[in-house]
Parts: sequence; C-alpha cells; structure tokens
Amino acid sequence: MKAFAWILVLTLATIAPVWGQGMLNPFELKPRLAPSETAPPAWNTGNPFDVAHAVNPVAAGAVQPVNKAKAKPAAKPPRPRLTTQEQYKTFLFAITVANLALLTLLITIFRGVYQKAYRGFLNENMLNQIHREAQSSGALAYYILYIMFVLNAGTFVFLVARHFGATFPWGLWQSWLMCVAGTAALVLAKHLVLTYIGAVFPVDKETSNYQFTMVVFGILLSLVLVAANVFVAYGPSEMTTPALFATFGITGLLYAFRSLRGLLIANNFLATHKFHFFLYLCAVEIAPLLVFVKLIQNQA
Repeated sequence: MKAFAWILVLTLATIAPVWGQGMLNPFELKPRLAPSETAPPAWNTGNPFDVAHAVNPVAAGAVQPVNKAKAKPAAKPPRPRLTTQEQYKTFLFAITVANLALLTLLITIFRGVYQKAYRGFLNENMLNQIHREAQSSGALAYYILYIMFVLNAGTFVFLVARHFGATFPWGLWQSWLMCVAGTAALVLAKHLVLTYIGAVFPVDKETSNYQFTMVVFGILLSLVLVAANVFVAYGPSEMTTPALFATFGITGLLYAFRSLRGLLIANNFLATHKFHFFLYLCAVEIAPLLVFVKLIQNQA
C-alpha cells in the first residue's frame, strides 16, 4: 500500500508542470510572447497589466504612399537695393582701383618713357631729341601713356561735374564713359586739325613738334590727375573744393608752359602770320575748351 502511494506521488509531480503550462497565466503578456503580431489583441485577457501597444506601420513593413509632388523651395528674400550714395561709392571704388592698377602696370613697363618725358618737359633740346627717337623707333609707348591721360582727364571732368551738382540723363557708368569720350573727342579733334594744317600749309615739321609736345605734357599731367581724382573721391569733403581749384591751377600752369613751348616752335611764322596765328588760337585752343565747359554747365 505504501509503495502504491509513492508511485502516485511521483506520477503527480511529473505531470504537474505540463498541466500547469496548458492553463492560462494571468501574468503572461501576449505582445511580448508574439513579436511577429502587428496588431494588439482584440480580446480581453483579464490581466490589468496587459497594455496594448500601438504598432508602427513603417516598422511593421506597411507600404507608405509615395508623394511624387516635390515641395517647392522657399522663395529667397529679395536683396535690398543700394541707395544712390552707396552706388556712387561703389562706382568710385571700382574706378579708383582700376585706375591705380593700370597706372602701376604702365609705370612698371614704361618707366624709361616717363623719365624721358620728364626730361623733355624741363629741356626743349631734350624734347626735340626724344621726338627724333620716337620718329625713328616708334612712338607707340608715348601714345599708350597718352591714352592714360585721356582716361584721367575724363574722370576728372566727371568728378568736377558731380561735385558742382551737374546731373546726367544716364547711369553712373554711362555718364563716366560719355565724359571720357567727350575728352577723347576734343583731344583727337585738336590733333586732326593740327595734322590738317601741317598738310595744307608748309608747317608740317612745326605741327609735328607741337603735337609731340602735347603728348609729353599730357603724360606728365596724367600723374597729377591721378592724384587729384583719388583725393576728390576719398578726401575730406571740406577739402574737395580747394583740391579742385588747386588742380585747376596746376593744369593752367602746365597749359601755359606748353603754350609757351608752342610759341617757341612757331617763332619763325609768328612775326609774319599774326592773323593766322590768332585764328588758330581761337579755333583750336580756346573755342573747343569753351564749348566743352558750356556743355558741362548745361547739365547743372
């Protein structure tokens, strides 16, 4: 009888765990036991700790609809427009930098030409010697430096017109180009008139010497105008007007000195052709300058 009781106890101890696993365990969490399920159980398990977790459709492999319409980029805010004064300062900065860079390049390449022009300015015999050298070896370097004079003279005219309140019906760059073009047309017209006079009358040698004198004096005057343009553009406002009149004075002295050289060149014809010389002064030297000044005053 005792042996039968021990056998019954051992049998119950063996099948109890299996029987217990088949029953419902109130502490079992179904989503954790079945991670492959994508939706929480719809039934009530009777477990107050059983929390139904929301399933992420992307993690569950659900296909998301593709939005083919691309989002438009946000419009960039418009740049603030520069004021008139800011545009003028930007223009002056560009002109000044370009002018100084060009002058540095020309002085580096044509240093000897500047030195010869300075010696010719001081000595008439040296000027005649330089003229003969230019005729034999070519005067291209002198004409290149003469173009520098035209650019700076036109820039100076533009700055003077702006300083005294002249207004142009164009933009800044167009107005500057018109001043440079007007200066170039005035200088070119004078050289053409002298060339015509030398071809028509027997004064070809004298007119050629005088034209080369104009080139030499223009090369030296360009250095003065470069300094004047920089000072007028960036100097103190209370010093602008005195600087302009000082530049007028220096230019007038150089012009008078050049005219004196011209009188020495035409000395042989001055005594016998006074009337013709007076016509030349009025038509070539004085009239174009007065017309140019009048055009600038009409813009004021």
